[in-house]
Amino acid sequence: MSEKLNCETVAVSSWAVFAGLPVALWGLVGYFFMGGLCIWGLYKRRQPASWPFGILFWLSLFFVFVSIAMYVISHTFIGALCIICVATYVIANKTYSGRIPKKVISAALLKKQDK
Repeated sequence: MSEKLNCETVAVSSWAVFAGLPVALWGLVGYFFMGGLCIWGLYKRRQPASWPFGILFWLSLFFVFVSIAMYVISHTFIGALCIICVATYVIANKTYSGRIPKKVISAALLKKQDK
């Protein structure tokens, strides 16, 4: 797209790999894990009724901190931003802000009350 908005520059940088795996793969695994916890919380009866939403809260907070760190690294050290990465930063912040978890938690609690 441009010099400052370039996914290729970010992807080929030395910052794009963590512990021998691409950072994007770590993010994908993390989001699938969160999604799995959401589904588990909706379909499995656990006590307390808030399980696994406490874990989701802390995991989404961790994602926010990682997103902030990745933005700072991209902007400061790499000198370019990837539009897909920026989208994942927004998703992480929206998840933490409670818009997604509140809907999932409400649905889970209502479903458990109906049974």
